[in-house]
Amino acid sequence: DVCDQLNCNFRGGWGLPPSILPTPSGREPPVAAILSGSMNADAPAVSPGVDGACAASPETAGAGGRRIRIVVADDTPVALKLLCLQLRRYPGMEVVGCAVDGEDALRCVEALQPDLLLTDLEMPLLDGLGVARTVRARFPQTRVVITSSHEESFWRDLSRASGADEFVPKRELDVSWRPLMAQLFAQ
Repeated sequence: DVCDQLNCNFRGGWGLPPSILPTPSGREPPVAAILSGSMNADAPAVSPGVDGACAASPETAGAGGRRIRIVVADDTPVALKLLCLQLRRYPGMEVVGCAVDGEDALRCVEALQPDLLLTDLEMPLLDGLGVARTVRARFPQTRVVITSSHEESFWRDLSRASGADEFVPKRELDVSWRPLMAQLFAQ
């Protein structure tokens, strides 16, 4: 899937230290700690490229029905990879594309028509607020969740005012994800 192919989507590779990748035993890193910045991932800076970043994975709808198709956007390679690793743990979720900046996120949403865009607040070229405004206007069927290491309620209010369905601090994503998906995709 897209999560496994992320190395191919960035020129120069990830440069991720083995300590933050899943181990052969399946033990995963403390994702929330790394995403919130409370743990140093010690990853060198990487210059991400956008070639192939919107490549769709094969359809993998399970016997239980339709999967929630997600595009993830974050300009930090470590955060992008960890968000994908975190999302793939949830049944019924499929990461179909990844973006490294706001303009790339919009291209991915247009090309892939996901059910959900999970985007970082602060990104180059177009921030998460601008992305939310544009997605809401051009792709109203796509839900938008903005995430950030910032936790102040001001960002939640500003995100919602920009058209996002929700704002969730990165360190709360793991705990908030299931109730949030139930809220956004209640049938």
